Amino acid sequence: MVKVIVERKVKKGKEAELMRLLREVKSAATLYPGYISGETMTSIDDPTVFLVVASFTDIKSFEKWRDHPDRLKITAKIDALLECPARIGVYSVIS
Repeated sequence: MVKVIVERKVKKGKEAELMRLLREVKSAATLYPGYISGETMTSIDDPTVFLVVASFTDIKSFEKWRDHPDRLKITAKIDALLECPARIGVYSVIS
């Protein structure tokens, strides 16, 4: 299993729009083979910082989803709301 961690800093005042788009991309991901689950969080210290943790069965499943046109279309809208590019980390679960 792999965990994908995405950190985004949204422009102030765009938080609700970002949440709507994050729900949209998660909804699309639930239909995709290899997707297990996802969780969205916001920073207590800075409510413009959002963290998404998604689980996939394996790296190939994540890579296919990462490059899927449905995901790319939604993330392009998300990227337009951000102060800086999203930071993405992919981790292998070892325990």
